[in-house]
Order: sequence, then C-alpha cells, then structure tokens
Amino acid sequence: MSYKIIADDNLKFKHFVPLKRQNINYILKAAFWLNYSSALLNGYFALVNNKPSIEQIINQDLLSTAKSLTKLTVNLVYQKTIKFRTVSIEQKILYYQKCGQLKSLLTNRQLIKNQYQHIKQLLKTVKTAQAFTSH
Repeated sequence: MSYKIIADDNLKFKHFVPLKRQNINYILKAAFWLNYSSALLNGYFALVNNKPSIEQIINQDLLSTAKSLTKLTVNLVYQKTIKFRTVSIEQKILYYQKCGQLKSLLTNRQLIKNQYQHIKQLLKTVKTAQAFTSH
C-alpha cells in the first residue's frame, strides 16, 4: 500500500481518562480483570520459558495465589477488626488482583491447558515447515 512507517521521539501521545473512570471502584474492577486476563497467558509463558508441564505451572500458581490471598485476607480482617485500622487503597487493589488471578485459574484451567497444547502444536508445525523449506 506504499505506506512508510517512521519513529520520531518528538511525537507526543496523550491519553485521556474519562471522569467516570477516575474512581476507586473502576480501579478495583480493572485490577481484578487485568489479573484475571494475565492468568490466561500462563500457557504462553510456559512455552516461552521452555516449561514442560503446564499442569505443574497452573498448580503452582493456584497454590501460590490461594496462599497469598488467604494470608492477605487474614491480615486485612485482623487490621480492620482487631487493630481498627482502615484498609489502604493499595491493599484493596492487591486483594482484587489476587481475587482475579485465583478466579481465572480456577475457572480457566482447561482453557489454559488447551491453549498451551494448541500453541505447542503450532510451533511444532512451524518448525517442521522451516526445516522442510531450509533443505
């Protein structure tokens, strides 16, 4: 199409955030769903890092996230009910992040495994095609 692509350090990008997105509820939802989505990338990370067992990675992440969420929940309940301290925004965000990650791992185990197998097969096909065409 004859387009040319350039890079120019003088270009400026402005990102406008609508007022309705500038509140804690929106930030907490975003924290939840961003971490929910990131758990879906486990299969990709496993392949990129040459990890042989997606099942093992999912189980490790699941256990780690569940432990961390349990510990965080106990600390927040203790902080709020025993110490009568308010929960900070950072603590709330971390809580929502862990909840999103845990929900995704529990809900999408099979999907993550299927994606992993699909990508693995695609990579094998590409390598085979490259080997075939390089001779």
